[in-house]
Amino acid sequence: MTLAWTDAPGSTAGAAYCNDLDLEVTAGGTIYKGNVFSGAYSVEGGLADAKNNLESVSLPPAPRAV
Repeated sequence: MTLAWTDAPGSTAGAAYCNDLDLEVTAGGTIYKGNVFSGAYSVEGGLADAKNNLESVSLPPAPRAV
């Protein structure tokens, strides 16, 4: 899952960030925050990404029901 947005130009003095959208995905009762990875996959916990306008959560494939 990926969230991307265009941010308006910010201030040239101090923090230039205008919008802080934070991706959260809930799967199996676990909350995953955007851009919190260990290797190729997202991990539980961590801090929300306050700087990037592109955030992703990557989960391993779910087991197939037989």
